[in-house]
Amino acid sequence: MTGEGLRSNDRTLRGNRNASRFRVLVCHSSPCRAAGAEAVYESLVETVKALSLDIEVEVDTTGCTARCTDGPLVTVCIPGKKDVIYANVTPECVMEILKEQVPGLAAPE
Repeated sequence: MTGEGLRSNDRTLRGNRNASRFRVLVCHSSPCRAAGAEAVYESLVETVKALSLDIEVEVDTTGCTARCTDGPLVTVCIPGKKDVIYANVTPECVMEILKEQVPGLAAPE
């Protein structure tokens, strides 16, 4: 791929990322993965999809957030607001996190 092709891909990816209002980042460092981060990530992806929040909420993984003993860690990034970090997250916590962060969200019936 040419340099211009790479720059074009970068602009496209940045544009897609900016379309999301929220980013939810699951720490995927070794300690967080050992504590269950993969299950938390999968639960977030499935819940966001089930609630049709794919456009509003981007779920991704991140590296170490320097609180390894508190993992799995989930960071919610909302433009214009201070990031919120949740510690010791389990798949069962996912809906509560989304309800706290996404205005007007009701649990699915």
